[in-house]
Amino acid sequence: MAFVPNVTTSAFGSLADDRISFDEAIVSPKVSVAQVGPHVFVASFGNLWEAPMLRKKPEGAVWIYIDEDSAELNTFGEHGRNRQLDEGEVVSDEGVPLDVEKVFDEIADPTTSHLELLCRLAGITRDDLRHRLDWYTLTPRWKKGLARLFGR
Repeated sequence: MAFVPNVTTSAFGSLADDRISFDEAIVSPKVSVAQVGPHVFVASFGNLWEAPMLRKKPEGAVWIYIDEDSAELNTFGEHGRNRQLDEGEVVSDEGVPLDVEKVFDEIADPTTSHLELLCRLAGITRDDLRHRLDWYTLTPRWKKGLARLFGR
């Protein structure tokens, strides 16, 4: 998942017409986005780098990766940050920690703590993340154009 500050979902490209849930967004191989105030969350079980906006490494964006045994946090911009966990142990810790990283002292579970970190950056709760945001899958612009052209 990623948190991109001060941007709208339209900066990521065309969105599918149908809303999906957070639970669908995080298991989909397609990239999905949700607007939260002036910021955007990005989710994909596949490759987040399929979102052109993230390939630009926007200033202040925070990217997290979580699997069964490891977790990673990266920030983009002038003050880059990288923090990696492997089997619960910090194996890389570069750059100045974000203020919200105190969550790692408060919540032991890596999955929960990393999601909580993103939520704190956006000023929402994990419940908001899971149940109150409108998630949309990114759709290539040409597909939307063809659909409009042929009335689909």
